[in-house]
Amino acid sequence: MDLTKGKVSTALLKFTMPIILMQILNQAYMVADSVIVSRFVNDTALSVWSSANNILLIGYAVLSGFNGASHIVVGRFYGERKYDEVKPTVFTLGFAGMLLGFFMTFIYIAFSKSVFVLMQLPEEILAQCTRVSIIYALSFPLTGIQGAAGAVINGSGNSKTQTTICVSTQILNIVLDVIIIKCFGVGVEGAAWASDFSMLVSCVWNIACEHLILKKKTSAKMYFSGASLKEYLVLAVPTIIQSSVLSIGTMALQVIVNQAGIEYINGYTVATTIFNLLLLPIVATSVGFETFASQNIGAKEDGRVKEGYHFLIKEGVIVCLVLSVIDIFFSGTLMAMYSLDVNGSGYAFAKLYLLFMVPNFFLQLVKYSIEALFKANLKMNLFAISSVLSLVCRIVFAFAGVSALGLTAMAWALLFGSAVSAVFDIYWKKKLAL
Repeated sequence: MDLTKGKVSTALLKFTMPIILMQILNQAYMVADSVIVSRFVNDTALSVWSSANNILLIGYAVLSGFNGASHIVVGRFYGERKYDEVKPTVFTLGFAGMLLGFFMTFIYIAFSKSVFVLMQLPEEILAQCTRVSIIYALSFPLTGIQGAAGAVINGSGNSKTQTTICVSTQILNIVLDVIIIKCFGVGVEGAAWASDFSMLVSCVWNIACEHLILKKKTSAKMYFSGASLKEYLVLAVPTIIQSSVLSIGTMALQVIVNQAGIEYINGYTVATTIFNLLLLPIVATSVGFETFASQNIGAKEDGRVKEGYHFLIKEGVIVCLVLSVIDIFFSGTLMAMYSLDVNGSGYAFAKLYLLFMVPNFFLQLVKYSIEALFKANLKMNLFAISSVLSLVCRIVFAFAGVSALGLTAMAWALLFGSAVSAVFDIYWKKKLAL
């Protein structure tokens, strides 16, 4: 899809709606995964699943950070009509991403247990968490390859294809979860194996679609380009650092919850999973805007970029109001999917945490929309600094405030970090006249 032509609002909506659907369904899979584990295994299963996923954040962060600018680079090539440069770039990024994935898998095999001990994980779930995290980590090389292939699909403006792949493989994953966990009684490990197989299917599908898209645009050959990799790393390294630091910080915050016990781990998992699900329309729209802006910057259509940004903010405010209503009045309904004790302390904490997130919808809209502009203009350093600044403020506030505020300090800390990051983003947007 050529995003440099036609009415701006129509182009943005047409391109971003499939991305919103894809992101929501992707997060819905995470919700379904956690619900299946919670209901069909045992009382500690949700804690095992969430704890394993917490340390996996670092691996996924490194890989997503490496691939984070790939769709923007491809979008620039499409906007500039430099189709012959796409093939060597994508092949190079896919090969490098695969090698990086193998390296991260080795790291998890060697050090997962030590990390869990450092995080003060309860002893009764330590061994199982280690096994589950290693099984999930086996899919890292596939994640590295898929990121490059998906960049072609997304960067070319073909959001519908990615949505189809995502929906199909997530449905497959959920079906496999139920079969393996409920019918065969494999436990949490079954969810990890189902995820690995679904990733394999998704990776092969993405590669096949990538080849079909590029075949129509160029006859150039694929080859490894050291120059392309070196040029790309200038963009990727800040996002890798940002994503990695963010994940390590999230793990550090998890220590506060781990010290409170399994019931609070479950409550925190439910609250953050639901919040992330509600936040997805904002995140997905911003991701779509990145591709829209990168194509138009490549085509030197700066006026369309500004018009698109204003449309993003206007529509985003309406979305935030809707999300606030859902959060305030229906969070209990969403939490009912899990097997939490409604009279327990974990449930009460999760309910309160979600209410604190209402103003955060608006803060995140400001943050994600401006950072989409940073990325499209290849200002990756500003994006990275903003995220790290937010995290540092969040960690300092949480650890300093937990003695006085209890676990609600986690919610206050997230609001404080988001506000600081939003102010930073607004300042630099004005300074650079973006």
